[in-house]
Amino acid sequence: LYMIQLSGGASVQGYVDPGAAGENELHFTFFDPAGGELPVEAATMDAVPGKGEARTLDVRRLGPGHFVAGVELDAGPWRFSVEATAEDGAALSAEFEEEIEG
Repeated sequence: LYMIQLSGGASVQGYVDPGAAGENELHFTFFDPAGGELPVEAATMDAVPGKGEARTLDVRRLGPGHFVAGVELDAGPWRFSVEATAEDGAALSAEFEEEIEG
């Protein structure tokens, strides 16, 4: 579970479930400075293997600021990123790296 601070006191939580080689779900949830879910208009997510091309994922909304995408992952290092637009028009972006176990 990764908690990433954004400008203005907002944050985003990201994680991969289950975090092992095979089918996974990538989650990103945005939070306002008070810790409530931050409403976001739209989001895109990418998964980038250690040696390979970025994969743009098919994103689904689970809540006002919670997004998920299914992704097939191989064992090894990965970088996961999200780009989003808050309801007030603010651009939001974050990324984290994780070693996926075989």
